[in-house]
Amino acid sequence: MANQTIQIHLTVDELSELIKESVKEAVQVALAARGDSSSKYLTRKETALKLNISLPTLHRWTLKSRLRAYRIESRVLYKEKDIENDLSVMKVKI
Repeated sequence: MANQTIQIHLTVDELSELIKESVKEAVQVALAARGDSSSKYLTRKETALKLNISLPTLHRWTLKSRLRAYRIESRVLYKEKDIENDLSVMKVKI
């Protein structure tokens, strides 16, 4: 049974999406193992959608330290908890 070979046919897009989801899960598991499990991490796109702002605006807010961002390798992530705290300081409603 250990010597069986399985062939799966996927499109490039399906394979890409499968890899993205696997990496996202692995990052969240790794972060949780470090003790950061109290807050969910959001991507730049997810954060911009949550705040109803554009990606350039999110980038400016991050550069001006209005929002705290975390760089994990080449990815920029935001803690959901930090977003709420930072917005309350700015007195902006979600």
